[in-house]
Formats: sequence, C-alpha cells, structure tokens
Amino acid sequence: MIARIVAAAVPVAVGAVTLVLFALVAARVRLLSPLAALGVLSLALIGGGTLSLAVGLLAWLRAGQGADGPTRAAALLALLTGLVLVGVILFQGARAAGRPAIHDITTRPDDPPALVAARDYPDNRGRDLDYPHGPADSAEQQRRAYPDIAPILLDVAPAEAWARARRAAVALGWAIVAGDAGAGTFEATAETPVLRFVDDVAVRVRGREGGSVIDVRSLSRVGVGDMGANAARIRRFREALHGNC
Repeated sequence: MIARIVAAAVPVAVGAVTLVLFALVAARVRLLSPLAALGVLSLALIGGGTLSLAVGLLAWLRAGQGADGPTRAAALLALLTGLVLVGVILFQGARAAGRPAIHDITTRPDDPPALVAARDYPDNRGRDLDYPHGPADSAEQQRRAYPDIAPILLDVAPAEAWARARRAAVALGWAIVAGDAGAGTFEATAETPVLRFVDDVAVRVRGREGGSVIDVRSLSRVGVGDMGANAARIRRFREALHGNC
C-alpha cells in the first residue's frame, strides 16, 4: 500500500500542476467562466497541493529508510510542488486577511460617479448598482484600508482632462462602453489580469478653480471582497493620468 502511494508521488505532483495551468489557460481563452476557473484553480491549489505535499512527505520518509534514487527524486518533486501550491494559498489568504470585505471603491464616497450603462449588461441585471454595493459602512472601511484613494486633480481644463482620462483608460486596457464629453463622463469595463473577471468603472470630470477634478468608481461584478483589486485599478489610472497619457 505504501509503495503504491509512493509511486503516485510524481503523477500527483504533475496532475496538480496541470490542473493549475488548465484553469489559468481556460480563463484566458474563455473556455471557462472566471468563476468556474477560480473553482478549478482552488481545487488544484488546495486539494492538489495538500495531496502532493502528503504523498511527497510519505515518499521522503520512505527514502530515508534506504529507498533508491528515483524514489528520492519523486519525493522531492512532490514535496516541492506541494509546498509551492500550498504556499500560494497561504499567501493569498494572508493578502485577503489584510483587506476589507468590500468590492465597491470610489474616489468620492459622498458623491460617486454613477454607473448607468453598466445596468444594461446581463451580469448586472437585477443588481442594485447604487453606491455602496456591499456593506453600508463601505466608505468607512475604504477610508481605513485605502486612505490614498481620493479625487484626482489636474491643472488642465475639463475638456482636456476628460480626453486625457479617456486615453489613460484605453492605455490601461479598459473597454470604453459609454461616454459623454459634454457631461465629462464615461464608463468602461476592466478585466482582472489572471482569471479575467470583468469589473465596471465610471469616470467623471468636473471643473475646479485652476483646473479639473476627476472621480472614479470601480465595482466588481463578482465576490464580496476584491483583495484590493479595485483600489489598485484606481491607483494605476491615477498614475497613467499623471504620466500625461
């Protein structure tokens, strides 16, 4: 029995890694929905990683009892694979523990840009897209977790600020879905980089003395917490704007 388990060390390790790669590739080519790909990835990381670690440990213990070189190599492969996969889960868990369970982030919680065109998407039908989408104290949680998320000031006229904001959004890979230069607003969709979850973004430009103020709202369509993804998106947008896109 132990010999059979030891013999499974390499197949288990290879199978776990293959499942991880399948989930990532399937999400990229949209063979699986982001949520389905996340389920497969979680199974591979948690189940495959734990199993690979256990089988590898057993094989390593047997190797210490005078097993041959191939057994030692198989044990090491399974152990390292398991450690890496479980390590990814632990790392993501640590990241999530440091982020609030909110997924609706804006530069101006007291007056966020409205999501209007986003209401027409099938994924959003029936959803209340009024701010905040999530806990009633989302604004306070955001303030504590992301104190740097604030209105973006530019020393240019509103028309130029709107054009620059739109160019920045396109440069970041956002898909513009609606826009009104006269009102100084536009909406876009943005994808997360790995599993391609689609999020909704609204941008609003207003004039101020000596320039313009730009506000952004980024809302996840799926999930309770976003692990900081929406705040990071707004930061990248701010950096692109100041880079004079």
